[in-house]
Amino acid sequence: MGREGGSNRGWDAAPPETVEGVVPGITKTIDNATKEETSGWMWMNDGTKAPL
Repeated sequence: MGREGGSNRGWDAAPPETVEGVVPGITKTIDNATKEETSGWMWMNDGTKAPL
């Protein structure tokens, strides 16, 4: 969405996340993924389901 899209929605601009801070959560989500539990959902980098 980017900073402009977020500010148009009234969201505060947050500093960008670093690769080092994001990759461990993503790889953990992938490593623990099963077709039954994770397929068809969008996931946040901390392993939680994205609020849609």
